Amino acid sequence: MKIYKLLFVITAVFFMTSCNSDFKDEISYEENGNTFPTTVAFTSSAFNVPEEGGAVPVSVELIGVARTSDITVNITIEETGAVAGENYTISSNADIVIPAGEYGGSISVTPIDDVLASESPQTFTITMTGTSSSDISIGSEEASGRMTVVEIVDNDCPFDTDGFVGTYNVIEAFTGPPNAPFGFSDFFGESYQIEMSVDASDTNGFTFTLNNSAGFDTFVPDGTTIRFVPCPEIIEFVTGDPVVAAFTTLTVVSTSFEEYAVRVDGDSNGFGDYGFTLEKQ
Repeated sequence: MKIYKLLFVITAVFFMTSCNSDFKDEISYEENGNTFPTTVAFTSSAFNVPEEGGAVPVSVELIGVARTSDITVNITIEETGAVAGENYTISSNADIVIPAGEYGGSISVTPIDDVLASESPQTFTITMTGTSSSDISIGSEEASGRMTVVEIVDNDCPFDTDGFVGTYNVIEAFTGPPNAPFGFSDFFGESYQIEMSVDASDTNGFTFTLNNSAGFDTFVPDGTTIRFVPCPEIIEFVTGDPVVAAFTTLTVVSTSFEEYAVRVDGDSNGFGDYGFTLEKQ
């Protein structure tokens, strides 16, 4: 009889201890002999979202024991340069859900790719304000665990529209046999100069019109239109491959630009490789 009583006491103590341990694990966890409250925190203090990329998850993690029901993490968003609907979209601006039995959850930030270089960082801050479980702490021991900064990383290059407006010298020459190193100006005894102005139809300020300066010979047809592509610093001939020196069409092979000069190289259709530089005065 005494043996049965002893077994009953041991079983009861074990059951109570097990229950207490499970309850304790719901609100805290042990690590290296220390007890900590169950916590939810951002997995990083900063997330970079490339403008040309797709959606990027902004994640939180549960530090402790997974719950048997979903955990809702309440958040607020403060914009500091980035504007929702213009620079990014977000799957939720109110909460992040950690599914039952899981140790993490996330929301998605999708960048909006534009053609303009940003003059200031496109950022916003996400801050946790609470959870659906009052016994879960928010933020890790570091203050950054409670909030994170998201930056939309601009993939556009700066471009000085006004700086490219003006008068340009034309430096031209054949770059291969049989006519190198001479140019059309040498063969025809001509001189060239170009006026470059912004095409008003392009509100982004990347498209320009080329006209020959008064008193100079025709280098390209008046009204030739080019478009600057800031990344990767090339130009495109909107009006098609140009006729140079009113003589032959240049099949454009490569283009480039820098501050403030434009380089074009190509095939002069039977007369050899040819290139020219428009250099601002």
